[in-house]
Amino acid sequence: MLYFCSMLRDAFEKLVKLEDAEWADAESRFKTISFVKDQLLTREGEIEAYFYFIKSGVHSMYYLSPDGDETILGFSFTGNFSGAYDSFSTQTPSRLYIQALSSGEAYAISYADMSYLFDRYKNFERWGRLFIQHILFGRGRREIEMLATSAEERYKAFVARMPQELQQIPLRHIASYLNMTPETLSRLRSKR
Repeated sequence: MLYFCSMLRDAFEKLVKLEDAEWADAESRFKTISFVKDQLLTREGEIEAYFYFIKSGVHSMYYLSPDGDETILGFSFTGNFSGAYDSFSTQTPSRLYIQALSSGEAYAISYADMSYLFDRYKNFERWGRLFIQHILFGRGRREIEMLATSAEERYKAFVARMPQELQQIPLRHIASYLNMTPETLSRLRSKR
């Protein structure tokens, strides 16, 4: 347990150094949850109840079109934060699904507890701002990749960013995330 608490603190401190008293208060507000493969942690239309830090396992975030087509928007792995951030921060219904791609555990904090930390501690408020900047930068980079790069370039960039994690994701999810058919992905993989 101590290792994972350290892992959680380290994840926060990648953006902002926290005082011990601040961390002690924050740590007491997280609870451990378990999830099983294929479990939906968030559904479209629900308000995101928790902000997660993955201790073990993989989550995918996807949009389901009215026709039932699933579009993968992102993945979260061990040591990453996860959740429908827009729904969590605005407390409005999510348009996305968060699904476990493997069984595992996560630390979860409620909206009320996260808001308390933001209101009580300047370092947590600063962390929240920097985290949002990080998310926006990542989404901006992804949008440019989708618009300005070929399928092969997107695949190479994905492999370069996530070489180990690649093995944990079903190929159809990778293809969806990279906006290509499974056949195109298979062809690109065979070239490597």
